[in-house]
Amino acid sequence: MQTQVISKKSVTNTVTTDSINIKLPDSSIVLVDIAPEEVQEIIVNDNQVVIKLKNGETLTIENFKAESSDLVFRAN
Repeated sequence: MQTQVISKKSVTNTVTTDSINIKLPDSSIVLVDIAPEEVQEIIVNDNQVVIKLKNGETLTIENFKAESSDLVFRAN
C-alpha cells in the first residue's frame, strides 16, 4: 500500500512511501492508496493512528494530530 504525506506548512515537502510505519514531522495530509471498504478498523490512541485492513496488513501513523492533520483514503 502506497502512502503520500503532504506537509501543510510546505506543500512542496511531499513524501511517498510504501512503509507501514510513518512518523509525521508536522501537520500533514496523509493520502493512503486503499479503498475505504478495504479498512477493517481504525484505532486512534493519543497521537497514533493504526489502520487495520481486511487483508491483515496494518499501517501505523505516529504524531497524527486530529485537529491539524487529515487522513484521506483514495482508491487506486
